[in-house]
Amino acid sequence: MKGILLLCGLPGAGKSTAGLHADDVIKSVGAESKLISFDGIESQIKREQLKDPAVFDVQVWNEARRIAKEQVRSCCNANHAQDLVLIVDDNMHYRSMRREYYRLARDYGCPFLLIYVHSDPEVAWERNSARVEGRIPSDTFWRMVSLFEEPSAEEMPENHIVVFENEDGLDYSCLDSAICRLLESPLDFIPAPAFDADGEALRQELAREDTRNSFMHQLDLALRKKVGEAIVALKAAMDRGGSVAPVEFAQRARRANDERRIFLGLVRDCLGRVDGGRESECSRITSLLENVSLENAVVNLVEEFTCIISVALV
Repeated sequence: MKGILLLCGLPGAGKSTAGLHADDVIKSVGAESKLISFDGIESQIKREQLKDPAVFDVQVWNEARRIAKEQVRSCCNANHAQDLVLIVDDNMHYRSMRREYYRLARDYGCPFLLIYVHSDPEVAWERNSARVEGRIPSDTFWRMVSLFEEPSAEEMPENHIVVFENEDGLDYSCLDSAICRLLESPLDFIPAPAFDADGEALRQELAREDTRNSFMHQLDLALRKKVGEAIVALKAAMDRGGSVAPVEFAQRARRANDERRIFLGLVRDCLGRVDGGRESECSRITSLLENVSLENAVVNLVEEFTCIISVALV
């Protein structure tokens, strides 16, 4: 049996410590484990390329993610005499990042468990600031706080998600219990197979749904970019004027990201012709989609969202 234990959470939440603890627990019951740390891979690449370990490099970051996923895939393909649990350690702040590994586990028929290492942002920031190596810059950290999408049943079935509260960093009983369940009842944690549709009519409907999903994905990426730009601008204004405390900054940033999700939901309802008591809002959205290409529709909606987010960040 090969399983995937995916860790996610803010920088400084305690993921790496939890990963090392999980590694010990798994080995203590006679199973094998392999710790795959995105930060570790990223640091190794920087050493090999003689790059400053304190400077963020997007190319190195992308390469580290590619290598980590390839390592997981390679282990899932290989034969092992003993049970093997892959402990994958990264921030995984977007649902789409975590879903990649959920789908990978489903494709290989591997048990999958997501451990959300939850910590108050202020506590995580203090831990991050105390690091000698791998410290995340302030603007990057608080931007991640604002954009972090907490795991939920919308993302995957709840039995695949465990929330590990790590305020004190001492009580690992919740984590230990989850690991034991994974090892004792692995079949309970294998993701259900993807639905395979049959019939021409249904295929046509899925084709239309694919188009809609593709459009929503493009819109979501554009809105995330707009939120990120707005947060960076807010942080710059805060640094210049010093009038906004870090906690208030984080609250405004979260509010902006909440507005993104609400706006996406409104657009999705309008595309699906679900009124939900929001006739006037849907009428406005519909008017932005009339007689334009998909690309221009995204542009129109982003402009509409810009007006909304400017209010949210005040």
